[in-house]
Parts: sequence; structure tokens; C-alpha cells
Amino acid sequence: MFIGATPCTEWLDGQLAADDHGFLLTGDDVPPSALDHPGQQPLPLETSRPGVFCVGDARSRSIKRVATAIGEGSMAVRLVFDRLEAMGLAIADLDGADP
Repeated sequence: MFIGATPCTEWLDGQLAADDHGFLLTGDDVPPSALDHPGQQPLPLETSRPGVFCVGDARSRSIKRVATAIGEGSMAVRLVFDRLEAMGLAIADLDGADP
């Protein structure tokens, strides 16, 4: 069984850049012309819209394995924080002290 062979991304109605098969483009695979904010390079796993990330089978060029999707999800948690920090919406606790 190969559940992720066909992406279920049609509900996005073209709001995010996708490849010819409907899989969402992320990171360096997003062409500059498809970026919502030209000049702002997406982070790995980030789609054409800043702050929107894609992991697992719906992502173009993904491995299409559950274990990989779990790992990508874990990565996305950190990348979301990085994006929020870059936007000035989060501050890293550099000294490790609790508030």
C-alpha cells in the first residue's frame, strides 16, 4: 500500500506553490516567482507562504515514509520558532534561565 502517492492538497486551491503533481514545494524548491514575499528565502520545510510549513507525504520530494514524516514534524517545530523569531514575534532564551 502506498497511501502518500497522491497528495490531498486540492483544498488549498493554489494558495501555496506546488509541483506538477500537486505536492507542495518547500525550502529551496520554491521558485522565487512563487514566493508570497519575494526576496525572503523560505526555511527548509517552509512553503511559499512564510510561517506555513509542510511535512510528510504532501511535500514535494519527500521520502514518503512515516518515520521521515515524524522527523520532519519534529524539525518543523524548531523551524516555526526560527520563523517567529525572525519576524520579531519570539525571543530566544539565550541564558537558559526560566522566567
